[in-house]
Amino acid sequence: MMRLRLGAVAAVLAVAAVAFTALRPGEAQTTYSVADIAQGKYLVESVGFCQGCHAQNLMGQPGAANNPNAIPYPRIAGLPMFANDADAIKFFETGLLPDGSKARPPMRQFRFKPSDAQALVAYLRSLPAQ
Repeated sequence: MMRLRLGAVAAVLAVAAVAFTALRPGEAQTTYSVADIAQGKYLVESVGFCQGCHAQNLMGQPGAANNPNAIPYPRIAGLPMFANDADAIKFFETGLLPDGSKARPPMRQFRFKPSDAQALVAYLRSLPAQ
């Protein structure tokens, strides 16, 4: 009986260790694997160069105080600008925002393959939004 309980606890911990679950208001539960999150982190840090504009912690940067035309760079940790993961994945695949427009320059118009777009969303959603 004790072995059965320990086995059940170990199984639950193993499942928790290999998956991250993101919940957003009005959105179905999305489960991401540790591999997705790791691939997304690699893409953000090595390919996307996101920290250059969105700050090292991906919490965004305000526009320059002495330049009223300076563009503020939004926070991308947690992906607060996307109501759901499908919209965020579409953005990374097509470069289009949910309303069909493109992100404002200097944002690059990425065209990631679907698995990489999902990995980016998994990683960015796994980051604390505040």
